[in-house]
Amino acid sequence: MPGQLGRADDGIITLEGGTDATLIGNSADRLKVTSTLSGVPADNAVFFTTYLLNGASAAMNVSGSLGSPQSFMYAPSVGQVSYLTTVKFLLVDSGTMDPGDFGSITAGLTNGVVVEIRSQGVTYTYCTLRTNLDITLLLAGGGSGTTAPIFLGLGTTSGFLETSDVVLSGKGFSPPIPLVGSSGDYVKFIVRDNLTALDNFLSSIDYYRVI
Repeated sequence: MPGQLGRADDGIITLEGGTDATLIGNSADRLKVTSTLSGVPADNAVFFTTYLLNGASAAMNVSGSLGSPQSFMYAPSVGQVSYLTTVKFLLVDSGTMDPGDFGSITAGLTNGVVVEIRSQGVTYTYCTLRTNLDITLLLAGGGSGTTAPIFLGLGTTSGFLETSDVVLSGKGFSPPIPLVGSSGDYVKFIVRDNLTALDNFLSSIDYYRVI
């Protein structure tokens, strides 16, 4: 063989020569290999879930505007790196929901709710939600952790969208999106319209950290 890898008991991989078992380099030199399989870290990882918050509040059915947006976010602390795997979404509204509405806010939103991500120092808009149709098409699909939009009726109502009171959706990312604390990274929902007519509006995320 031209060369081979040997695994030591402590999980460190050594590189050996092609004609004998002599270690390449100094006898103390070793090659450490870190890998990722299907978005799941090979190293030990701790998984978390949390709401996006504005201060201590997770309720996003608030009044915002272009001039005074209300932001709900998660950001890792300096020295931490979090890997974003899923963004989840819950909207509750007892009124009639049409595809062109937002919940039951007629004709949707003027400015929209922006889903913004900053990863490794680069900030971008992932999507802007103005209607129920946007929720079904833009905040669903993708990698592991994805939940197709679910429309639920409460009380005597049932059926799809027009007779629904609850919308659940989730967007999975594969590979996960790194959020680096020292780069000021975050994931954020930005409310830029008056959403106080909604009964409830929440978002949460799943992420992991390698330890």
